[in-house]
Amino acid sequence: MSRNGNGNGAKPSLANGPARVRCAIYTRKSTTEGLDTDFTSLDNQREACEFFIRSQAAEGWEVIETRYDDGGYTGGNMDRPAFQSLMTDVGNGLVDQIVVYKVDRLSRSLMDFSRIMERLDRAGVGFVSVTQQFNTTSSMGRLTLNILFSFAQFERELTSERTRDKIAAARRRGKWTGGFVPLGYTIDHELRRLVVVPAEADLVRSIFELYLRLGSLTAVANRLNDLGYRTKKRETARHKGGKLWTKQAVSKVLNNILYTGCIRAGEETVPGEHEAVIEEETFHKTQAVLEQSRAKQVRCGRNPDFLLTGLLVCGFCGSLVTSASGHGRNGREYRYYRCARKSRDGSKACPSSAVSAERLEAFVAERIAEVAADERIREAVQRRIELEQKENTAALAADREDLTNRLTHLEAEARSLLAAVGESHGREATLLNARLGEIEQERADLGRVLGEIDRRGATLASGLAHMSRMLGTMEALGPAWEALIPAERRELILLLVRKIVLDQSSGEIRIEYHALNEQDGTTAAATAARACEEATVL
Repeated sequence: MSRNGNGNGAKPSLANGPARVRCAIYTRKSTTEGLDTDFTSLDNQREACEFFIRSQAAEGWEVIETRYDDGGYTGGNMDRPAFQSLMTDVGNGLVDQIVVYKVDRLSRSLMDFSRIMERLDRAGVGFVSVTQQFNTTSSMGRLTLNILFSFAQFERELTSERTRDKIAAARRRGKWTGGFVPLGYTIDHELRRLVVVPAEADLVRSIFELYLRLGSLTAVANRLNDLGYRTKKRETARHKGGKLWTKQAVSKVLNNILYTGCIRAGEETVPGEHEAVIEEETFHKTQAVLEQSRAKQVRCGRNPDFLLTGLLVCGFCGSLVTSASGHGRNGREYRYYRCARKSRDGSKACPSSAVSAERLEAFVAERIAEVAADERIREAVQRRIELEQKENTAALAADREDLTNRLTHLEAEARSLLAAVGESHGREATLLNARLGEIEQERADLGRVLGEIDRRGATLASGLAHMSRMLGTMEALGPAWEALIPAERRELILLLVRKIVLDQSSGEIRIEYHALNEQDGTTAAATAARACEEATVL
């Protein structure tokens, strides 16, 4: 690119004449259609601007040779290479006047346009639209320009609303309007509807059957992976698919109403144009089992009486030890811990026995009271908590920045697509609408994740002070233990204990405490010396 002017930011002048006004012509077109012809829309815009500048030659106006052409870029945002190059030259004092064919060629966003005008005002650069006779060098010109641009913004938003309403109306008629194509289907672009992929449909039916038989999302995911199945491959930049199955991926299949031949339209469920893969009775039966599982998880999650849940490991088979309860003949509730593998696969899988929860928890409480009495250990735990919170806070901030950047990119892409929808027809319009559906779904998902990150951040912010108070309780943990509620007791255990191994073959309970950093080597050694305890509670 060539540059006119002296490059030092000062406006050049002509001998015995008006000051030279260096005019940069900016052109833009939303789509790439027709850009490979001999005379494009960009050329037409530039020709009109050049003619206008020549008419102002008596005022010292002259065209800058550098071309600022953005072909295939929306005016809904400022993420355009030629526009950014133009703004850089404005900042470097190489431009005195920006000339465009129409106002919306520079920007179609009122907020962005206001920012551009502020930047041009600070640089002393004027703005002219040759077909609308606007010149920002006068206050009346700026007022008229803002009024016109407000109407342009209104028209654009109205078009966007109409597009969204059109998509919603199509969904109410049972039509597929875009988004991720689920396992079991592909998209017929000519018919603009989902069609069944037989092999994938068989897998979907198998997933429902497996879940109704096994009753566990994790068990279904493991079975699918063992059989060599992978998730559906997708032809998008961020979602390739073809990965190992997880409980979340299985849950997404089981909760998808599309498989019954229906489609969601807002809060409604309507018959779709596509063929069903499973029967409605199977789907509703699956939902009932899922709801029972969720209810059970909620009940377990709200029961703080089991202090050692998630910490216990079976010494026989290495499986986790889970909590359970039952009632005797006298109606009294008995709490106990048992090997998860034995519960799932039977006594042949593991010879372990159930352990009394009360006796085991009392034994662990006595041991950690001894450890917590050591001031060096309390200080080491405090340092570990502060370090973990710092790392977690930094990780959340990084995740939030990545998600925010992705959301900004999606919003810019959506604005670009909405601007191009009105100029597209046939297959191109179908593809644009499909991509808009994908973007809307991903934006909703990102919004939920951002909300969860913010909630976790708020929890971390208040968590350090709470943990410090809990550490203060450790100094005299023995006498204070009975005064604590179960949730507080569990918090103190989790601060110190990493794992508890129930070795019933030797009658031992091995308590493994959290590893401390290198500067606490002596404390770590002292802690390790207490890590193996003999007990008779088994």
